[in-house]
Amino acid sequence: MCDETRTYVSFIKLLDNYAIRSLDPEFPLGEEEHEQLDFLSLILSTKPIQLARNYINEELGETLSEQQFRLKLQRIWFELYTNYYKGKSTHFASGFEHVFVGEGKYNIRSGDKRETLGTISGYHSWVKFYLDEQNQRVNFLGYKYDLRGNQGPNNPNVVTLQMTQNVTDMGGNVIAKLFKKKGGFFVGPSPECEIALATVASA
Repeated sequence: MCDETRTYVSFIKLLDNYAIRSLDPEFPLGEEEHEQLDFLSLILSTKPIQLARNYINEELGETLSEQQFRLKLQRIWFELYTNYYKGKSTHFASGFEHVFVGEGKYNIRSGDKRETLGTISGYHSWVKFYLDEQNQRVNFLGYKYDLRGNQGPNNPNVVTLQMTQNVTDMGGNVIAKLFKKKGGFFVGPSPECEIALATVASA
């Protein structure tokens, strides 16, 4: 298996390690932490991550060794923190969860309560969207081009869209339906490329 394929496989293993409901606590298990470390080990030797480290060291004045850079990646992407935004706090947040998995804000359905839509924040992964669509967990509601600029899909490498996402319990029953009014993601870059870009942007 080539390195690029291995990073996709390792990345996909991480996608089910998070409680989608933002109010639910996260307690990473030993196996999940092992998956995080495996992913970091795999991507450290890839060209995008090496370029990111070189840029941070040469252009931003850092002097990060490979081990120090690994710790930086682990802190940025997998360390849990509390996110304060618009007077509200979200506990048990992580960079990886927000960017690649998404966080749901919703009330769990009970009995014959009237259906209400929750919301999705984050969720900027074309790989996750592809997998969710294949497994009928998301519904693409169309392109969303109400931003200033050229009209229509002139850039096939970026998608701006509306979508709904079904949250199911262990029995496959839908317990919540989430709506994203406007979301987006790059299409095509490898997980290590997206990690590298965002790490440089946050450095």
